[in-house]
Amino acid sequence: TLNILRQKYDAMTLRAGGKQEYAAQICCSFLAGEDRTFSRDLISWSDESPRDLARNKLAYVCIDTSKGIVDPTAIWAWGNGADKRHYWIGGTRKKMDPADTEFHETIFNIVMLYSNLCERVVEVRVEQLQQMTWAAMIAANLRARGCHVPVIPCSAPVRKTGQFKNAKQEREWACWKPPLDAGLIVFPKMIKDGGFGVKYKTEKGATEDLVEYFVEHEMLRFPKSAHDDLLDAGALL
Repeated sequence: TLNILRQKYDAMTLRAGGKQEYAAQICCSFLAGEDRTFSRDLISWSDESPRDLARNKLAYVCIDTSKGIVDPTAIWAWGNGADKRHYWIGGTRKKMDPADTEFHETIFNIVMLYSNLCERVVEVRVEQLQQMTWAAMIAANLRARGCHVPVIPCSAPVRKTGQFKNAKQEREWACWKPPLDAGLIVFPKMIKDGGFGVKYKTEKGATEDLVEYFVEHEMLRFPKSAHDDLLDAGALL
């Protein structure tokens, strides 16, 4: 039996999936899933600025909060078009304490920005584990500032496949891969490639391109990226 399996394995071509799919399906070993990552080729790129992309779209502001200032809070603004595609129109990534005024001011300013630039902000979506109160806290603060956009706590169940080491990676793959494969994800072209990108300020005050950071440091390094804050935030759509 071992010789037969070896012959089949050696005969496999290096097509997409190739030997890795063989390992997963025939040998019942899912370690190959750790090599699964997202391809830059699946992203649709736009030469338009994020502000132009936001016009006539329905906006969703998605937030992956941190427990303090150890990890960055990631905020992702999506614009859904009549063509049913998801356009990245803005956001930020910054270490902020949820108990601090800056945290709530940042969220309020982003919600108000896309309330003006887009058709409307449909929802603010907040990743929230059990017994956490991030969504309620954000909703109360927005209402106190006169903003009554619905704030939705999100806690998606995960179907474990064994392809990845933990449930978070399973969820990120399940949320991102289908729309990428279907050509539904549109990013503004990176600044380094002559586009507008999504500009944001780092903790040191430098202005950088959030698109370049996300693609190079989180998306293409999945599932072994050092941080996945934006992957989590973007997945809330």
